[in-house]
Amino acid sequence: MKATLVAAVIAMVGGQAFADGYKSVQTPRVTSVHDWSGAYAAVGISYSMGSYTTTGGSAYVAPDAEGVGISAILGYAMQDGAFVYGGELMGNMDRADGTAAGCGLGGGITCRSSIRNYLAARVRVGYAFNETMLFATLGYATDKQDHTIRNGGVKVGVNAQRHYGPTVGLGVAHALNEDLSVRADVEYYDFGDRTYNLTVPGATTIDTNTVSARISLMRRF
Repeated sequence: MKATLVAAVIAMVGGQAFADGYKSVQTPRVTSVHDWSGAYAAVGISYSMGSYTTTGGSAYVAPDAEGVGISAILGYAMQDGAFVYGGELMGNMDRADGTAAGCGLGGGITCRSSIRNYLAARVRVGYAFNETMLFATLGYATDKQDHTIRNGGVKVGVNAQRHYGPTVGLGVAHALNEDLSVRADVEYYDFGDRTYNLTVPGATTIDTNTVSARISLMRRF
């Protein structure tokens, strides 16, 4: 009888120890990071605001320009764990305009500033929190702008110039499924200065900065 009881106790203790030991070797479940790698394309809607500073002592005050445009992005991303990096090309097709009266040139004068599309080549570096990724962009961009001045409705000065300069941006992307995601960007463009040959008020150097906000639908291939 005693032998039977001892055997039962040993069996119970041994079984419990085995169960505890089995539990101790269990590993926690690891959640995989969403795959952001590969080629991708995006289309979106942007809102751009251009501001101007006249240098060289000119009295001309160019009005700020703003407007809505359509954009497209083509890029390729690589991924190392949660880190995502790559390069992309962005094209923004819009017509941002600004008009004002006087413009520092006196009564009867009206003027208009316009941004005609811009392109950017840039690198993108991000960190993925599974289905959400925060990223930054850095690159070089170009756009075409023009300034028109009228006196009593008659053009007395008009000139277009292409600007070039660096661009930086911040953004966030969120995956909807394996291939589709939504993306939001805020970008700053320092397009530098160019000299505009205007009959009135004459040759004028204008420095340009542009801020753009964009929301896009992106597809990974």
